[in-house]
Amino acid sequence: MPTFRRLDESSLLVRTDLAEAKEWGGARISRIFNFKARQLTTIYERGGTQEFQIPDAHYSSKTGYTAAVTSSMTVQNFRDIEGTEEIAEMHAKLVSLNGRPPKLEDVLPGQLNKKLKA
Repeated sequence: MPTFRRLDESSLLVRTDLAEAKEWGGARISRIFNFKARQLTTIYERGGTQEFQIPDAHYSSKTGYTAAVTSSMTVQNFRDIEGTEEIAEMHAKLVSLNGRPPKLEDVLPGQLNKKLKA
């Protein structure tokens, strides 16, 4: 289930956990809708800490930890996104969270009724 958070007057963060929190390195997708810049940033993250054994000089070992993180990020302009329904929904969500993004007609000039192809 995604969570929604207003980052500023014109940006909305939509975060979705893709695995149980108890699972090591549970994956997460964060999507930032920036209505002022007319861009969608998508960030995929997976990571956490891993335990490993460090041999020491006295024939024993110590436990060590290391961070293991995988991430990727993409940025898309709204005009390059095939359908506009989700952008319109997220615009309404930001407004409901007391955001003040530019008017939807200004964010998607000439694209407002663009539908996804079946």
